[in-house]
Amino acid sequence: MMKSMSDAALVSSAVGAPSSVIGAAAPSSAQDEALELDEQFLKTFSESTIETLQVQCNTPVIAGKPFLKGSQEMRKAEIAGVSPINDPQLDGTMAVTLSESFFVKLMEGMFRIPIPEITDEIEDGAAELLNMIHGLAKTTLNQKGFAIEKSRPTLVRGSAIRIRHPSRSKIWVIPFRCDEEEFYVEFGIMLKRPREGVVHSNQNHLR
Repeated sequence: MMKSMSDAALVSSAVGAPSSVIGAAAPSSAQDEALELDEQFLKTFSESTIETLQVQCNTPVIAGKPFLKGSQEMRKAEIAGVSPINDPQLDGTMAVTLSESFFVKLMEGMFRIPIPEITDEIEDGAAELLNMIHGLAKTTLNQKGFAIEKSRPTLVRGSAIRIRHPSRSKIWVIPFRCDEEEFYVEFGIMLKRPREGVVHSNQNHLR
């Protein structure tokens, strides 16, 4: 089970702001809307990752506290799936980064067979896994008023992986643990313009 944490606490604890910032008057509508987006995407990507790995890979994982990329040390990633987040009103990218050892564990759970080495076919499983997480998150977010499109993930493999996100976006990282292994889901989103139909108040936020 994912650790119980309110949406407000999830965002505010990661950036060091008080939880009361959600539901209080924001300095500006743009800042208020950006915080709102962070909140929704953090919650949705956490839940989508946990559900996908449990159902598809028979692997339960626990989500840790999100943080901004660069503020904490991260374990080395050797395999990553990267996918654009395409929406008429925002640009973004998301990625799943893993060690080879944990990737093999997930693929063994997915295919139900021992995997002695990472072949091209098995390697494609990283992109497929991201595709399922992205698809589940897309469905949830689109039910809340987004219009995220289907996208094709890209596989990256190597000893010094670097993920490129929109240049002016904050990059959020959600750490996940399974036994002694740790992997990450990271994303960066940036509004092209204020979202249509969003009304801010001191008490009610888009859900």
